[in-house]
Amino acid sequence: MLGFALGLLFMPARTKGPPGRGAELSAHDTQPARVILARVMKTNLLAYVVILAGSITVGLASVAHMLWIGAFISLILRGAFESGLTAWGFLARTLPHGVVEITGFILAASIGLRVFCPFVHYLRTGEFLDRTGWRGLIAVAALSFLLIFVAAFLEAFLTPAVVAACGK
Repeated sequence: MLGFALGLLFMPARTKGPPGRGAELSAHDTQPARVILARVMKTNLLAYVVILAGSITVGLASVAHMLWIGAFISLILRGAFESGLTAWGFLARTLPHGVVEITGFILAASIGLRVFCPFVHYLRTGEFLDRTGWRGLIAVAALSFLLIFVAAFLEAFLTPAVVAACGK
């Protein structure tokens, strides 16, 4: 939420371009689903790796990237409305996959933050994580990866159908 608010407050408004139906968000309309899937998977996996890098950056990479995601969403929202896209059009383009995707990224960020606490404990006691701790981290990592993977499929295959059904 903080990243979203920062994006609305500090990112510049779009000043160029003709009003339309949200060119940034309608790019999916003309591409085959497999092309969309490949592009979205690449982007999501890169973001996933950066967020998990929070494990070795004391959680800073996780927090910074989640702030960036929030700010980027607000920038897309502003650009969509400035280009004439309706609220329903925006929701049709983001809601089918967005809830799953954001949940996956939040879980991945939690890993970046959760590893830091056991590391501090290790520095104090010499014990890092027991078997249960590792299982928990691996389970959350697997779940977050699965959610991000499912979100990419939803974005490639379901979102265009929802946009078409909503009349763009």
